[in-house]
Amino acid sequence: MAELVQLSHTGRQKYIGNRRGKHYLLFPENPNMGICYWNKETGHVRKFLKTKGKYLKNISNKNDYEGELFFWGEWEPCSIFNKLKAYDRNVPNAIHYPVLCCSTKGENCGQNTDPYVFGDHFHYAVCKQRGQLTNLAKHSIILFGTEYPNYKFKGKMQKVFALDTVFVVDSSIPAKDFEKYKANYNAIYKQVTISKLNNYSTNESKYKLYNGLMYNESKEVFSFFPCKVNIDGKTGFKRVILTDKLANELNLVIGPGVTASIRQYSIDALDVCTKISNEILDQGCYLGIYAEEPSIHIDVNRLDYNTLYDITN
Repeated sequence: MAELVQLSHTGRQKYIGNRRGKHYLLFPENPNMGICYWNKETGHVRKFLKTKGKYLKNISNKNDYEGELFFWGEWEPCSIFNKLKAYDRNVPNAIHYPVLCCSTKGENCGQNTDPYVFGDHFHYAVCKQRGQLTNLAKHSIILFGTEYPNYKFKGKMQKVFALDTVFVVDSSIPAKDFEKYKANYNAIYKQVTISKLNNYSTNESKYKLYNGLMYNESKEVFSFFPCKVNIDGKTGFKRVILTDKLANELNLVIGPGVTASIRQYSIDALDVCTKISNEILDQGCYLGIYAEEPSIHIDVNRLDYNTLYDITN
């Protein structure tokens, strides 16, 4: 019996100013470019990301395309960024290129990345999991995003849900059994998520590690994120909005922004995915179905501007 889950977060992004901050460094050679250190705060953040990947242009044509994807997502480790002109808090203040850290400023401390949308499978391990959220059935759909009770969209103020990830459950394992199944998860995921979770795989752990159903496994119901390709690289774009009409139809909560609960039981997963996909496409985005895992390792104590510039261009 598949369920529809709403999992809300603040949607905030790290502040990036014109001088060096405690969580980022601007390069003297180019004050609009820098490195964002691994997030060590208690709260999570979202980044406007760029990476190679695959996407769908519509849901009637099953062909997928490859390209440079721009999307909102979570990547708590280090990233190289180019600053953007952000005219309000919902517009990205930078384009982030995810990288892996190789120093005590990154590798051995910091927040976990959850959900994880890179590589062959999406994963969801811990964020706000409790009660029924630890026992979701296959084809359950988790909507990650931000509640805005008063958001200007298409010229009027509305109650909306700003969406960044649609996670369709394929399978799961009890977190306490992770050691038994750890060979099924790659080193990068274990480094940036599992290793950051204290007591995750102890016998007392109640968490589930969910694996997302992917497009190469199911062409009808699958995990995805809104994305664009070939944007100008100067302003970015806001997240896709689920307006009050669609939010009401899905029984989403638009309020203080702390919702983490099942909103519908016994859903038709294909119907829900189709409605959300159509809304994403209507707002000028594509469906991101694969994001390449970061593979570039850097040492934040030994930065070379020319090398990092090549990463972003």
